[in-house]
Amino acid sequence: MSGFKGEVYTKRRTDTKTQVKKHVKQMAKEDIVRCCVLLKDINQLKRSRHLIKKGVKFSFNSIYQTLRNPNLHQNIIEYNETYKPNKDRWEQRVLINIPNEVEFKTDRGVLKGYLKAVINVTTKEVVTVFFNETKDTHKSLNLDYYNNKLKIRPKKSGGYKNINPGIAKDYQLKEAK
Repeated sequence: MSGFKGEVYTKRRTDTKTQVKKHVKQMAKEDIVRCCVLLKDINQLKRSRHLIKKGVKFSFNSIYQTLRNPNLHQNIIEYNETYKPNKDRWEQRVLINIPNEVEFKTDRGVLKGYLKAVINVTTKEVVTVFFNETKDTHKSLNLDYYNNKLKIRPKKSGGYKNINPGIAKDYQLKEAK
């Protein structure tokens, strides 16, 4: 037993008017590269208040390993922008898959699955984590909740000039714009 404890993602969460999402199935190669660039610059993460309240047990090491993995682009699930009215700003978030199967305790017993993590690249926080059971095939995925026209923005400083050449090569990009 790995000591993971948390909730299983079983249904579509409620949609909010202050959040816009783009699913990886809607992303061009350049969009995936941009998500990787946003994540690659994160050296240290902290838990969000929301995550602390949930009391989920997980390994930060597994998240760091995924962020530093040259195959990070294969673990991008979605990009979203969430408006925070109390801060009067939009925050950028990326949902990633942690590719190592783990066992985790739930109210339904011990299950096998994969950890998913929402990383706020604006605040460098893990917003939330949840588990998908191994047998979950995502048949209920509804792309109507997503906006395929959403532009993945660069951070205010640095832009996309420092894209890892390996990532760009993986996508056969000469230059990401």
